[in-house]
Amino acid sequence: MERIYETVALQYGTTPQEVQKEILKALTIAMYSDDSTACNHWDKLFIGNRRPTTEEVLTYLCKLVKERLT
Repeated sequence: MERIYETVALQYGTTPQEVQKEILKALTIAMYSDDSTACNHWDKLFIGNRRPTTEEVLTYLCKLVKERLT
């Protein structure tokens, strides 16, 4: 994941830490969406009332994209 953060940071002229912080902020906002599709995805990610990590969410999203492309 660090390589991803570094690559994005280079493209946008910021730091990897700032990229990770902004992704976390966006995920926090998304968690409170009342959209039914979003809620279904969050239900798959929350395990035993534990909030998923940024890495877990990004991995999940990558798998969804890969499935839809194949």
